[in-house]
Amino acid sequence: NATAATTTLNTGAGQDTIRIKSINAVTTVNAGTENDIIDIYDDTNIVNNIAAQLTINGDAGNDTITVSDTGDTTDNTGTLTDTTLTGLGMTNGSINYNTAETLNINLGTGGDTFTINSTHAGQTNLNTNAGGDQVTVNNATGTLSVNTGNDNDTLTVNATAATTTLNTGAGQDTIRIKSINAVTTVNAGTENDIIDIYD
Repeated sequence: NATAATTTLNTGAGQDTIRIKSINAVTTVNAGTENDIIDIYDDTNIVNNIAAQLTINGDAGNDTITVSDTGDTTDNTGTLTDTTLTGLGMTNGSINYNTAETLNINLGTGGDTFTINSTHAGQTNLNTNAGGDQVTVNNATGTLSVNTGNDNDTLTVNATAATTTLNTGAGQDTIRIKSINAVTTVNAGTENDIIDIYD
């Protein structure tokens, strides 16, 4: 629930479920073998209380990390690379992740701005939920799914080498595809959307 100590959690063998709600000092999770679930959010479904560096090592097995900020109503900015997630109200915190097969990121209901600079080799799922969100994909590998909510969203793909699916749902969305190097699918959803394809 909370720690202000430099903390290391080693869960070893077994299908483990790990929930991180709040940290105030460097914390490392070594999930060990088998298929583990690592959830990062507090009881109000926000990540603002990740106030230090959190490192998740999935280790062996088919591991799933879920970062949920769905309870956040403010307009947040977040950035993802193939090893790090920053922003989303984590003022002094960040999430480093390694050897996980699936990464789920669930944003709040504000008008969020989220940038994907790179992704890991596995499955990355970004769910922006409600709010007029802006998502930019600068590069990606593995498999990427971006699912925007029901408001008017803007989605720009500058480049992707991932098998990519873009689901924009309801709302009058604007989608710009500049460069792709892998199979990419756009499902524009309902209402009157704009899809531009040029660099």
